[in-house]
Amino acid sequence: MKWQLAGALGAGILAIGTACNTERKKECDELISVLTPLDDEAPTSASIARLRSAIEAQRLDDEPLHEYAGTLKSTLEVLWSTLAVKEAPSPPDGTDDVLKAKIKQAKAARDDIAHYCSE
Repeated sequence: MKWQLAGALGAGILAIGTACNTERKKECDELISVLTPLDDEAPTSASIARLRSAIEAQRLDDEPLHEYAGTLKSTLEVLWSTLAVKEAPSPPDGTDDVLKAKIKQAKAARDDIAHYCSE
């Protein structure tokens, strides 16, 4: 009787774990699919705004994935505003350096998401 209960409990835990992994994979696939604008050679403030909106539209129940997406959204907010400044008639000195740093940071956040999703 104890072994049957232990076996049933183990099977239940395995089923829950599998269901969680399936849901996480689905969320990961959906999130990663919207991140392709980060591969653009020269992103624009409009493309980054669309990317931020697409990330915000994602419903992420997986807590670590939600945190990774939040970090990326914060980085994209700064990137978006810096791109808007750069697109103005006379951007201040140093704008290109900030852009390079923020693009690098956004790509690193995307890579963190991809790494988490590959586990």
